[in-house]
Amino acid sequence: MRISPPDRLIGDQTILEVKCPFSIKDEFISALNYKHIETVNGEFHLKETSPYYFQIQTQLLVTERMFCEFFIWTNKDEKRIRVNRNDQLICETIIPQVTDSYNTYMMPVIAKKYYLKSKDQQSIYTAFC
Repeated sequence: MRISPPDRLIGDQTILEVKCPFSIKDEFISALNYKHIETVNGEFHLKETSPYYFQIQTQLLVTERMFCEFFIWTNKDEKRIRVNRNDQLICETIIPQVTDSYNTYMMPVIAKKYYLKSKDQQSIYTAFC
């Protein structure tokens, strides 16, 4: 899991995430040519299955914000989609993924740096168990 900062902070409740998709740079934006969005009752929405949705929810968690203005820009068009914070997804999916990534990738580095005096002295496993 990668975590990246939002493009901008807006006020104290909102973040901005901007996408300029090269694949449709000279086209009008639609759900047919941009796989991350869908149309529901005539309105554009960011698909909850899109990696951008997970990225935004993680950014909302880390920045403690409630909303994201998801802005898509091409040479011919622009769309702004409001994405609300999804606390259920954050609690059930994102926090466990971030925790797992931290334990898998960061803890061994921290353990090696601070708890092991030499590579031959003991394993990372024995440093913690």
